[in-house]
Amino acid sequence: FAEQPDLNLLAGTAFPAAGSDGGLVLNYAAGDSDTAIAGWTLLAKLAQVAGRPILDLAVEVGGRKNRGNLLAIGAVDAIDEGLLAAAPIPLGQPNNVPYGLVQVETPSAPASGGIPLFGNLLASLAGRPDTTRNLAVQRILQTNDLGEIGLLQAFERPDNPGRTAILLTARTPQQLSQLAGRLVTPPYWTQLRGDVALWTTELDSIATRQIGPRFAIGKAGISRRVTYFAAVDPLRGLIIVASLFAALSLITWILVKHIHRRRLHTDDL
Repeated sequence: FAEQPDLNLLAGTAFPAAGSDGGLVLNYAAGDSDTAIAGWTLLAKLAQVAGRPILDLAVEVGGRKNRGNLLAIGAVDAIDEGLLAAAPIPLGQPNNVPYGLVQVETPSAPASGGIPLFGNLLASLAGRPDTTRNLAVQRILQTNDLGEIGLLQAFERPDNPGRTAILLTARTPQQLSQLAGRLVTPPYWTQLRGDVALWTTELDSIATRQIGPRFAIGKAGISRRVTYFAAVDPLRGLIIVASLFAALSLITWILVKHIHRRRLHTDDL
């Protein structure tokens, strides 16, 4: 059981590419050598992280036929439109792209305004602060072009709910192979967080963000779920434990009160 998507969990344990029920589907959007290099580069890194070969693996070129957790590799124009549309940052056709809302302190300026998500992620790559971090997000219709940027996204697989899709893409296959090689190096790999990561081959930095919704993968009992959430999010775990304690206290109080009333009724008889 785990909460997805989580690129930090992927970078540290290779989950759900390794160690998850249902196996892994490696899907190449095209059959060219650069796309293949990018896919095997990422797969080799995941096997290194897992400490063993990823044997429960199905390899596809083109359409998606196998079910399971998906590792999709390809240039933007070769990726299936349905998969692109389900990603946190949709690409290709015009889509509702997430924008961060920031407060403007200048009196003559509007109270709030939209700053493009890509603009702030690129600002992070250039060493400037990300002004939309932890702020509200709205979506505006526009088309994105990756340019020289690599993009790694994780989200729920649209054609197989409950499974994770991991999408590695760039503008061209040549850029894809180069950017995949840079991603698996420690300065980049160890910084993976959230469900979206962007980087270039020129700067030793990477920008990450949690944009899309989260979902649970696998099954677990209440105690394991509480333990898991307490480990990954102590505040959420504290709230859950406090809620359970309050519910148990209420039930105990109701039972004690009921027993007390029955005793009083028996004494009266």
